[in-house]
Amino acid sequence: MHGQGFNKYSLSIIPEYFSAVLLLEAERLLWSNSSPLRFSFPNFSLYAGINHAVFTKKCGVGERHSGGFNLSFEAGEEESLVIDRLHKVRKTTRSSSLVLMKQTHSDLVEVLSQVPEGTLVQFECDAIISPIKGVGLLVRTADCQAVLIYDPKAKAVAAVHCGWRGAVKNILAKVIGKMVKEFDSDPEHIKVAIGPSLGPCCSEFKGYMKIFPEGFREFMVRDNYFDMWAVSCWQLIEAGVKEENIEISALCTKCNTHLFYSYRGEKAPGRFGASIGLC
Repeated sequence: MHGQGFNKYSLSIIPEYFSAVLLLEAERLLWSNSSPLRFSFPNFSLYAGINHAVFTKKCGVGERHSGGFNLSFEAGEEESLVIDRLHKVRKTTRSSSLVLMKQTHSDLVEVLSQVPEGTLVQFECDAIISPIKGVGLLVRTADCQAVLIYDPKAKAVAAVHCGWRGAVKNILAKVIGKMVKEFDSDPEHIKVAIGPSLGPCCSEFKGYMKIFPEGFREFMVRDNYFDMWAVSCWQLIEAGVKEENIEISALCTKCNTHLFYSYRGEKAPGRFGASIGLC
């Protein structure tokens, strides 16, 4: 039953197609039980140059609202509550400024060129790249993929909102290309982590013949169901990222509504977040 426990990823074709990709079940992620409840990725955590975290929907200690650790202004809550939580994210990730995105399922990629004015700043885009220490980048999702990217050589990070529309537009390749152009990144050095999102168990697209390019059909695991984790791996690898530099939290949001917001699972407007920044 949805929301009753961690799902297995037996439907994912990643082990067969991309054997070196790290597909991580809950127990292999690095959990922090302090407020707010969150986890980090094992490979990313080896690097002292970044702070990163994936936050759950669980309220922090002392939260004034029982609805969860929602980070969206569009969930019908008081704006002050959301702002308080965003500042909690900023402080938890030790960021002087937190950059949000007004996400519109575009392939628009922004590059930070200076320290933002203010502690909470928003850009209208679906991906943002930063070479600036102390600035956190936040993706907010409820089924789409939050993709965190780090180049330890070029010393740049990126945060990407990638739903099915972003996948169709290949926003991940655009971000990698932008990092190559702006920071002389070598894709083979780039590390990628993908947060909780719809798994192949629940990624149903009945109208896929109209919305997906033909190449996506290789990743259909059964009638109308697609392994979008594998799609992202494929696009990243085609862009030059090495398989072993990709790690994925194998947690389906629809199967784990006790921990994550899921639009398909709850029709709820809440959003959880994933953040990354240089330190």
